[in-house]
Amino acid sequence: MMKKQKTVLIIATLDTKGPEALFVKEIIEDKGLGTLVMDIGITGKAFFSPDITSPKVAAGASRTLPELLAFDDEAKAMAEMAKGAERIVQEIFKNGAFEGVIALGGSMGSSLALRVFRGLPTGLTKVLLSTVALSDFVTPRSVLNDVVLVQATCDLWGINRLEAFQGRYFTGGLPFPLTCCAGFVIGLSCDFY
Repeated sequence: MMKKQKTVLIIATLDTKGPEALFVKEIIEDKGLGTLVMDIGITGKAFFSPDITSPKVAAGASRTLPELLAFDDEAKAMAEMAKGAERIVQEIFKNGAFEGVIALGGSMGSSLALRVFRGLPTGLTKVLLSTVALSDFVTPRSVLNDVVLVQATCDLWGINRLEAFQGRYFTGGLPFPLTCCAGFVIGLSCDFY
């Protein structure tokens, strides 16, 4: 009997964290896992084509991207995107679409990811690479005990050449945040027996 390919859900704002999300996607796929990418950005200008677009996420909250942009308040817009993301993620998880999830975010994206993570079962692999480990949007109470939270040592502004090298040829040494988090979700989402 053939085993089903394990799949990892990647949640990110592809308008601001697109290169990083694509990098993580490629590392995961290079290790033989499938990926499913959800764009939670509010501009609709994704760096690459996701499986779940930001207009679809907004529609999950009975909104459109133009409505969210008209709020002129990123926190309110992302709160609505969180509602849509929660609904979609719970639905696709019930259908067996993924075995682990990784999110990349700043303060708003991290807050959204943690809200989505709360709706998933305890023990499911949940990894969050955040540029803001604690803030008004990311509090100790919002980080569940089964979430691997990694604080990026700097903001995510593209892929530097050392991370790119390590992502492709890593055999040891100092871990870089994107490569390290991709490794966490790969390892925790697989059965090795």
